[in-house]
Amino acid sequence: MTGRLGRTSRIEVRLTPSEESRIRARAEASGLSLSAFIRRAALSGGAPTFAADTRVLMTLYTELRRCGNNANQLARAFNSRKANDAAVNAATSALNELERATRRIADELSRAKGQP
Repeated sequence: MTGRLGRTSRIEVRLTPSEESRIRARAEASGLSLSAFIRRAALSGGAPTFAADTRVLMTLYTELRRCGNNANQLARAFNSRKANDAAVNAATSALNELERATRRIADELSRAKGQP
């Protein structure tokens, strides 16, 4: 059977079960087939690196910002109605978590675009 792109040669590699498990997990995490992962790792001189899919990240970033805006509105409502401390603390905690997540996505977008 002829492989894709004319790939017909095979290399057999002996691994411990632990090594095989780790390689398969890394391939799955990278979104590549096992063969593609091993080819990239071997031909690049090390483990392959991947740029993030900025289209997916932008969608997530936009949705996250919307969630942040909603949480901000909740915090304003709590503050204007003198809500109890537990409710205000919960809203503040949610806002802080949204901000951290938004910042991480923004950093990843910059990294994926090759910006510092």
